[in-house]
Amino acid sequence: MAKNSQKIECVQKHSLSLSIQTTQVTLYTPLVNSIPSMCEVCGEQGTTNLMLTAIPFFKEVIVSSFDCEHCGYKNSEITFGGKLADFGVKMECTIVSQAHLNRLVVKSEYASIKIPELSLDIPPRTQKGSMNSVEGILKRMVDGLEEGQELRKDSDPQSYQKINEFIKLAREYATGAKLPFTIILDDPSGNSYIQNPYAPSTDPYNKICLLYTSPSPRDLSTSRMPSSACKKKKKKK
Repeated sequence: MAKNSQKIECVQKHSLSLSIQTTQVTLYTPLVNSIPSMCEVCGEQGTTNLMLTAIPFFKEVIVSSFDCEHCGYKNSEITFGGKLADFGVKMECTIVSQAHLNRLVVKSEYASIKIPELSLDIPPRTQKGSMNSVEGILKRMVDGLEEGQELRKDSDPQSYQKINEFIKLAREYATGAKLPFTIILDDPSGNSYIQNPYAPSTDPYNKICLLYTSPSPRDLSTSRMPSSACKKKKKKK
């Protein structure tokens, strides 16, 4: 496995360190701006760095990274400039090896993530836009669940046990000990992406479906219909 974080190389010799675990993609990002910002944890002044980042074979996104020198709190998110994509997108990617855990996943705030093998469903608009690897998504989820386990152990032993079992299974998927599994990324805004390590060739493990969607951001949860571009990508023999 690669190291747990990677520095993004910048054209103007500025660098922005993000929590993108085990991804092997180099993103070229000229510095846009650095803004003093109040820390939401301690209330002291921190710094927000804004970077315009070009993701290979996808598009440009704005990466916002906050860092507080006083309490050590860090946070990052991504936003998308311009209009919505012409189509929504649904990707069903089968993770078959440890190398596939390094795939970069770009998720907009309108996207949902599902992993059927874990019965995991992260609804849209419950998280900000993010950029992480498949492994990083699973580890971040496990870290979040573990934070409340000590309280559950005494107050709700039954939930504590069920969550412990879930964490154990999620760790097996995150480390590649249990494979394959499927990650489903469904984004009516069309601003989400799962890295294709075979680019520019077709990805044999990712089924991509383009969906007609409403032109209004307020209606992104409405029903959609597959476009003629929706097709299953067959696995190479």
